[in-house]
Amino acid sequence: MSLLAKAYYRIYGGELVTPSQYEAKNRQLGVKNLAICISCKEPLISHGVGSPNVTERFRHYKNDDNYPTCPLHSSSNRNAFLSKTLLDVENGKLLRSEFFSKENLLRAYELCHKMKGGTANCLSQKEFIHIVEAADATGIWNYKGIKLWGIMIILLLKTNYSFKSSGIQYYYKFKRRKPRRNCPENEWWNDIILQPCFLQDNKEINHKYKSIINFSEDWYQKQVKEMKFKEDYAQVIYSHFKV
Repeated sequence: MSLLAKAYYRIYGGELVTPSQYEAKNRQLGVKNLAICISCKEPLISHGVGSPNVTERFRHYKNDDNYPTCPLHSSSNRNAFLSKTLLDVENGKLLRSEFFSKENLLRAYELCHKMKGGTANCLSQKEFIHIVEAADATGIWNYKGIKLWGIMIILLLKTNYSFKSSGIQYYYKFKRRKPRRNCPENEWWNDIILQPCFLQDNKEINHKYKSIINFSEDWYQKQVKEMKFKEDYAQVIYSHFKV
């Protein structure tokens, strides 16, 4: 199960901290600075710090009205499928290290930029950094059996999109084409799609208006086969992640 393990300290885009680090910094400074959500920019609550029976995490406030729109909210429809997936933290460390190479960061940016519309200024490097930090905060590298191409596609769940003509917003959620029982742990991703849904009411969008995305290596490879961006373009991204 993925948990919201990191937030910005005090200001949006500032230092990323865990719940333990957040509370320790506040004690050290003698203040009650806010923890800020990486996606929706709303304040968060630290939970489970120091508890032997609860994994520490950040939570949105219960009266927070942003849960339908925030990709990181525990109640968000897009998180339901992955919350049931087993974790492999050791393999996740290796995948995370592999992802944060210049080559793979550029591929990830290429994919996210294309899905945002592929036009000039549709996804700045700074906006992409927030998407990656949001993904990192929920530990997307740790899903059991996940491969690097799967990490790239899961990034697409961590942001919202808009139709060019109307400006109506939508997002993607995981969905299995057909219900399956007793699915082997190492095959949880088989027959999975990313289903577009309207952000306002969570209703699924008809394929006539927005196509589904196949959660497959073939789909990913087709998207990055011809790269628009060269390595020297993404210096802001490389500098931020120090690669």
